[in-house]
Amino acid sequence: MRTMWFGMGLALALGLPGCNPGSGKGTVTAADLSKLGFAIASYEDGLKKAPSAAADLKPFMEATSQEREAYQKVADGTIIVLWGASAKDMKGNASSTVLAYAKDVPTVGGPALFGSGEVRTLTVAQFASAAKAAPQGR
Repeated sequence: MRTMWFGMGLALALGLPGCNPGSGKGTVTAADLSKLGFAIASYEDGLKKAPSAAADLKPFMEATSQEREAYQKVADGTIIVLWGASAKDMKGNASSTVLAYAKDVPTVGGPALFGSGEVRTLTVAQFASAAKAAPQGR
């Protein structure tokens, strides 16, 4: 899992398309979702459970202004997180299961974070047909 996160960090550092961390405070970027993915993975690695609210991730998203901006988008609902879902419990389906997404994705499409840590841009139809993460125990 760490290798996958490293690859995403490398994509951000290289400035690949869709990875612009400075795209505006109201816009959800691939970088925002990537930082969220790192925070979720760190939380799960340390606490051995999935986060259940934005406050759980705050300590993992305070190091840089970009992390704090991404956290604010989670806290204010600009980014929707399917709380209580653990990538570790997705049993091989992590790469096809949505874990978080920009709030407008269901109606206009946009970026989504998958349980594998990958961020992809989805159309409305792709999002509608994609598996969505469920809280542990369901």
